[in-house]
Amino acid sequence: MRLAGADYVFAPYDMTGYRMAQVMLKPHVSQFIDFTTKNLGLDVGIEQVRVPASSEFVSKSLAELQLRKELGVIVLAIRKSDGRMLFNPPAEAGIAGGDFLIVMGESANLQRLEQVLAEVRA
Repeated sequence: MRLAGADYVFAPYDMTGYRMAQVMLKPHVSQFIDFTTKNLGLDVGIEQVRVPASSEFVSKSLAELQLRKELGVIVLAIRKSDGRMLFNPPAEAGIAGGDFLIVMGESANLQRLEQVLAEVRA
């Protein structure tokens, strides 16, 4: 399928087997992932949010943005516009237009982040 041009190939048996093993070996991690992806009791989710080139966030660091303090959102990773993935980015990590922030937080806070990102810088 990749040779035919598919970007991603789903292997359901591999995915299911891996998931079953994770539930047995790391039940707390699996439960946490379920809470954040399936709305099982917590109003918490994980989202990807694109940073437009016109955003006030462009050319600022995570430390400057204070997303956790201001919006109650945790940045888990930054997918840079060149395809690199910065997992657990340091506070000095800079944001560029076209980057995606992989964030976790309550639904209302994630929506607020999307709104703030869409605001055009002055």
